[in-house]
This record gives sequence, structure tokens and C-alpha cells, in this order.
Amino acid sequence: MSYGSPIPHRPAEDIAFFVARFFEKCGGLQNYYMYHGGTNFGRTGGLWITSSYDYDAPIDEYSLSRFPKYGHLKELHKAI
Repeated sequence: MSYGSPIPHRPAEDIAFFVARFFEKCGGLQNYYMYHGGTNFGRTGGLWITSSYDYDAPIDEYSLSRFPKYGHLKELHKAI
């Protein structure tokens, strides 16, 4: 991803569907690349630039739930 390019977005229903399908096919462990976003305070990418890595995570860098993605995954995990 380069500066100024659109932020990648994957719909909540799509993620929940493929996680459920993985377990249906006898998957044993699910790992999310970015479930909780964050910020590297003190580790800047340049002068006065804070590096933020949120990337549409279900829980954002301020620990706020992002709906509907968080809600879909929460219900899926309860069912599993």
C-alpha cells in the first residue's frame, strides 16, 4: 500500500463467511492479521508524523468496536 492509495476494505459478511467455512472444513485455528489497530507513539515515520496502523480492524486504535465487522465476528465466535 502506498501513500494516498485507498485503504483496503473487506466487508464484515465476507470475513465471517470465510472464517465459518474454514472451521466447516475442519480448520483448527483462525488467525486475524489485524484484529486491533494501534499507533506507534514515539516511533514516527517522519517529522511530526505518527505511524498509525488501523487498516479497518474490528477494534480500532482507540479500542472502540467497529460495527458491523466487530458484531459479525463476535456472534460467529460465540457460535463456534
